[in-house]
Amino acid sequence: MTKSRTSLRIWTENELITELGDYREHALKADGFDQAIIGVGYRPGSDPILVYDLDKCINTLVKRDEMSPEDAKDFFEYNTLEAWVGEGTPIYIQLKPNGKDVERS
Repeated sequence: MTKSRTSLRIWTENELITELGDYREHALKADGFDQAIIGVGYRPGSDPILVYDLDKCINTLVKRDEMSPEDAKDFFEYNTLEAWVGEGTPIYIQLKPNGKDVERS
């Protein structure tokens, strides 16, 4: 197995508007986590939604709000991750479980 690394960059506001097109009003944003947006997600029968890097969201709370990593994780899980606000609710993915590189074949 070889390690696979993908270079990610932050989407610009214009890129998101273009990608979401007419659906941009339905794709809800998580307040204060714009720098953690990593893309646009698609589900059958649903409008496109924003996709966030979960670890970047938690790190934002640690740095911006001076929370401990544990408090930031608890706060994020309770106040954001568990919040369903309709079909436009964003999804959050963890790119590197437990902060480790993922082996890919």
